[in-house]
Amino acid sequence: MDGGRADDAAVRTAERLKREGMLYLQQAPALLYQKLTGPLSRIWEQDGHITVGRLWEVHTAYPYMYRLVNRLVLDQGIEDILSLLTWETEGFALATAYDETKDRYQGLVLPGVNARFGQITDNTVLVRVDKAISQREHDEEISAQKREAAAVPASRAAAPQSVNVSVSEAAVKQPESPRQPVLPRVPTRFYANAQLTPEQYSKNASKYVLEILQHLDLIGTEVEVTIEIQAKCPKGFPEDKVRILRENANTLKLKAEFETE
Repeated sequence: MDGGRADDAAVRTAERLKREGMLYLQQAPALLYQKLTGPLSRIWEQDGHITVGRLWEVHTAYPYMYRLVNRLVLDQGIEDILSLLTWETEGFALATAYDETKDRYQGLVLPGVNARFGQITDNTVLVRVDKAISQREHDEEISAQKREAAAVPASRAAAPQSVNVSVSEAAVKQPESPRQPVLPRVPTRFYANAQLTPEQYSKNASKYVLEILQHLDLIGTEVEVTIEIQAKCPKGFPEDKVRILRENANTLKLKAEFETE
């Protein structure tokens, strides 16, 4: 078989795998988390972390992992965890390295609105949520203790010396009780909704996080985000698409169903 025919066969095979949902052009963090807690659960539970290099080796060696077009698909899916609102229940944290001698993660980053991480490399570490939160809480506790220790000498130095002054009660005029100010009523609930095409959602999804959710998160509000997708196919959905959509929706924790008219 000549090289041209071999390349054509490879292209046709790749296209068929894509159509059948067996070759992935993208991999959401939730899908990766499903594999970490499924086929890779022994490593995930025992070590509490896994490097990207090792994760890629597993993807290319074992059939129970999703078949990705290339390594960039894995890297992008890992980076997308930084903006995943539900990362504590179906995600992970990132670190630049793991120090075995100190049992600490270096460059630890927990996902969130303002989370930033450098380039994803083979040494990048995916960290189990409970271990990441435990280290962050420990670091915050140590920082608080240091601030308290530094504040005690400063407060002693700033304390004024006591001076005994004899003042008659008649000379002291009791201040009048101040009137309680009338506080203005402020809004306590916020709503926003829009009907979007798939192209509009893809273009504006990150803007919603930066322009809306970020400001709500900064003031400690209780935020509830609802996603609703409605699609009609007059000719009827193909059987393979029904299967793929059901599986992906289940993986992403979406309540999805098909209807017939």
